[in-house]
Parts: sequence; C-alpha cells; structure tokens
Amino acid sequence: MNFLDLANPHQETLIIGKPRKKETPAPTHGRTRLPSSAPRVIGFVGLGAHARGLVPRVAGLLAKRSPVDVITDAPAAWQASSFPLQVLPARGRPGNREKALRYWTIQAHKTGRRIVVDLGQDIGAEELSGMLLGCEEILWTVEPAQSEQSFSLLQATLQAAPGLARRVRLAWVRQPSERVVRRPLSYQVAKPEFQLRLEGDQLRHHDLVRLAHHLNRLSLGLALGGGGARGAAHVGVLRVLEKAGLFVDRLAGTSMGAYIALAYAFGFSCDRILELTVQEFSAPKKWRLLPGGGLAHMAYLYRHGGWRQKCRRYFGQPTFEDLNIPACTVTADLASGRSVACHQGDAIDALLESVNFPGLSRPIIRDGMVLVDGGILNNVPSDVVRDHGANFVVAIDVSGQFKPSFGSYDAATPESQCPTALETLLRVMEVQTRALHTTDSHKPDLVIAPDTTEFGFTDYRRSHEIAERGEAAAEQALPALKTLLAEGGRPAG
Repeated sequence: MNFLDLANPHQETLIIGKPRKKETPAPTHGRTRLPSSAPRVIGFVGLGAHARGLVPRVAGLLAKRSPVDVITDAPAAWQASSFPLQVLPARGRPGNREKALRYWTIQAHKTGRRIVVDLGQDIGAEELSGMLLGCEEILWTVEPAQSEQSFSLLQATLQAAPGLARRVRLAWVRQPSERVVRRPLSYQVAKPEFQLRLEGDQLRHHDLVRLAHHLNRLSLGLALGGGGARGAAHVGVLRVLEKAGLFVDRLAGTSMGAYIALAYAFGFSCDRILELTVQEFSAPKKWRLLPGGGLAHMAYLYRHGGWRQKCRRYFGQPTFEDLNIPACTVTADLASGRSVACHQGDAIDALLESVNFPGLSRPIIRDGMVLVDGGILNNVPSDVVRDHGANFVVAIDVSGQFKPSFGSYDAATPESQCPTALETLLRVMEVQTRALHTTDSHKPDLVIAPDTTEFGFTDYRRSHEIAERGEAAAEQALPALKTLLAEGGRPAG
C-alpha cells in the first residue's frame, strides 16, 4: 500500500485488535517520490522577521522528501543552512531579477529538484508579479500588525497579474492572543489558509509540519466519534500522536468528538482540554445525588443555554477560518434526513448543533434545517475528513462497545429497575450508532477503538481515566500506524 494512493475509500481497513495479513514491503531507494500534484516551484512572500524566518525551516522539512534549491533576495536568513543558494541581484535594469529567477528555475527543473523562492514584501507589485509567475504555489505570509501593508501589496500584485490569485494562499504568523484581521481583496485567493502560531518568539514546529505536509500533498486526518464522556479518550490518542511526532492535518468530529476536535484545532493543549472537560461538563454534587442526575444536569444546561455560555466563555467568537487546524463538525438534519458537515462560519454555533442531543434538548432550526446530534446518522465521520482533503484517515471510535447494563438496569440482576425514558433514548442512540458504524461504506485506513465500556455517558469526572484508555489504545496502534505511513512515505516531521 502506498501512502500516496490512500485516498481510495474501498481499501483494507486495519482495526487494532484484529489480525492483519503480513505483506512484504516493496524496496525503496532514496527519497520518496512526490505525488504529481505537489508543486515543484514554491514561492514565499513575507514581511517581518517571523514571516521571513519560517521559510528555511519549511524548506528543511521539504528536503526530507526531495532535494531543494533556494532562490532568495535575503541571503542572511539562510546562512545557517546548507541548501544550494542563488541570490537575486540588486535592483538594476527593469526585468533583470525576473530574468535571473527564470533562468535558475529552468536549470533546477532540468535536474528534477524542487525550488523554494523566498521574497520580501518590499518589492514593487509590478516586479513582484513577474517574479512569481513561475511559481506553482505561493504562500503569502502575514503578521497581523502589518496586515494592512501586506494586503495592499497583495491587492496590487494581483491587479498586475490576476492569474496568480488561484495559486496564492495566506499564511498567518501570529501570537496566540492576536486576532486575524482579513482585509478585502478584489480577487479570491486559494484555500485553505494556514495559521502559524508563535510560542514565545518561536514558531510552533507542528504548524510548520502541517504546512510542509500540504506542500507535499500529504494529509493525515482524524475522525473523532461521539460518545459523551467517553470522548475524553480522543485526548489520550492525540497525546500519543504528538509524542510520536505525528501531527494531524485535518479533523472531523461528531458530538463530543466535535468538541474535542474544535478545542484541539483552536489551540488548546491536551491537558487544558481535559481540565475544561472535568470542570465544565461534570454535574455538581447536588445533581449527582439525584437518580439520573447526570442526564438531568445535561438537560438543564441544554434548556437554559448553559452549553453556549460555557463555550463562549473559553472560545469567544471563532470562525472555522480562525482555527489552527482545518476542522469540521457533523450534525443531522431531521427535515431532510441527511448528515450535515459544517466547516465555515461560526464554529461555536456548529459545535452546539453537533452536540444537540435529542430528548435532552430541542432541535436547532437554521436555514430550513432541523438540527440535532450528528451521531444519529454519522457518529465517526471518516468520510467527512476524507472528503475535506485527508488522504490518510484514522477513525477513533469511543462507543463501539458497551455493556448489557445501562442506566438503572443491570442484566445480571433480573429485579433491577426499568430504565427511565431518557436512559432508554440514550441506549437506543448507542445501539443505532454501533449498527451504523459497522455498515459504514466510507472506510478509514485505521480504526482505534479504546475500551471505554466501564464508563458511563455522563462520567465526565473520570475524564483523566478515560483519556488513559485512549492512550493505551493509541500506543497499541502506533506500530501499525507508523508502518502504514512508512509504506507510502511518512509525512515530514
């Protein structure tokens, strides 16, 4: 199996815990061949020290897969690197730098090497547009404090060469506290944008890795399933992937999986996500003393806007475009009977639609749709994350197993109480979700299924224990995951 061919949804799915037929890997020599869609000539246009400084680091990641040549107007930034370097001449006769760049690009093409063109935003728009014409993809880096100047030059450059717009992507370099301020352009630039966050004075390594993945046309996606408190197992899986240096490029989540996906894509650490889950989702003691108090507390929060208040308190007003990692949430439309994937607009509104549990809350009506928890139709949305660009998909199923006991009923005790209506509804959804998942035609490449059977739907106080189950399942899956990625060329990182 080749990583470059993993977009085929009908290939073998590896489920941890089941035997897998051994295969003899094909021999590889040197670097892995790039997919034909990967750009060979990549332009970076930056303004500011951080924006200019990221290019050598990204070039280093690209060089792990194929040889790279560099053409730049700022050689000082490359002093510590060992790349073959061509320095653009100082401004002289009109067109001389464009001709030099075009000549070096042709020479590099002849050798099959990739070319990184590193340019500043202190070049006139007319000259800059001519220099970028040979670039197959252009990363226009923006620091929020200089966004007005940067967007003004971008607008003028696109006016000089409108055909560049479909090749330009925005890459925001910012502190976590800085907000992205998009300014109007007369031309529609390419998607997705990239969010490159600073930790102190350094760019986060995994944001640069995701950018390199994109330029190599590789994308590792996670589909996070719903399951109430058992969704904390997703955090354990994310921890293991981070420690192994496997950084996720895309996320899709349903219900509790949508909450974990958005919190992680927003930039919260795994520890912070667990802290908030225990703090904000757990029922207070006065509720826990009541029969079925956990579900009653959740219903109270739904009916009185509690979930919205909690989400706004910690997330604010983010759109999907503000997220560090591209993410989708999944909800279900009762009017059409279809699953709905949200990836644009207000991210918190989409999250509240995805976790809108029937019976505990009223449906949310929007744009002619009647929206409830996405788990009734698509609880582990591997098809969604693949449809949005991932060519390698890992599904995390936290609710595929359950005990014969539920609510106030215990199968081992014949005289046990009959479950309540809410407990019964919850169980119906669990059984339905399991049946849907086993017949899912949109197969992921790997399924990680943590054993969460001993935890209840509202056991949020035990989130740290549940996360440990996710870690154990991910550790077990890690060798298989690394093997599958290596067979097709492991992403840069």
